[in-house]
Amino acid sequence: MSGNHSTWAKYYDEVNRECFGIYYDQLTELTLSTINSIGDNLSIVDFGAGTGRLSIPLSRNHRVTAVEPSASMLQQLQYLHPRASLSAKTQWS
Repeated sequence: MSGNHSTWAKYYDEVNRECFGIYYDQLTELTLSTINSIGDNLSIVDFGAGTGRLSIPLSRNHRVTAVEPSASMLQQLQYLHPRASLSAKTQWS
């Protein structure tokens, strides 16, 4: 599946960080903190995982499946984090 993100997956995180500044990182930290406060070793499905902003840090303490409809976004996730311990899928199920 190709979509709007397919042409700029390589720049996705940088563009979002530039557009949203400190709020981008604060949202990430708050989301991770909230999920981690629920418990350890959870089974998590990250729908719309993008380049792994949440999936990668969550995979350190949980079992994570990253679901991303854009193949280029998923390729970027795998390129940036080749040793990530998560399951990755390119289609919605």
